[in-house]
Amino acid sequence: MTLKDGVLYAEMDGFSGPLSSISLQRSWNSSILFQNEDAGEHRMIVTYGKTVEDLGGGVKKETVLQTCTALVTEGGQQVVVVNVPKPSYASAEPYTISVTGVEGASIEVMVP
Repeated sequence: MTLKDGVLYAEMDGFSGPLSSISLQRSWNSSILFQNEDAGEHRMIVTYGKTVEDLGGGVKKETVLQTCTALVTEGGQQVVVVNVPKPSYASAEPYTISVTGVEGASIEVMVP
């Protein structure tokens, strides 16, 4: 994943050019490298669904499943490892990779 000129895009072995979506294997540790080629510090966030826990007495707790990098300075890079337990079609909201503070910097994540 590269952030450059306010645009987030993916590059994967075997594919030519920048990608606007990626596929990850379900229940598999996937390493995602974030490269910040923009000015300032940015954080990449991987969001992959929600869980709802019944706390009893009619109370439920909803938790967003996500992981993120630390702040990455211009020219820096960092890796996150994510293990997505459910396919993306099982979620009402799309799975995404986004960058905080950069409007529209988002990539869709497909998990079969």
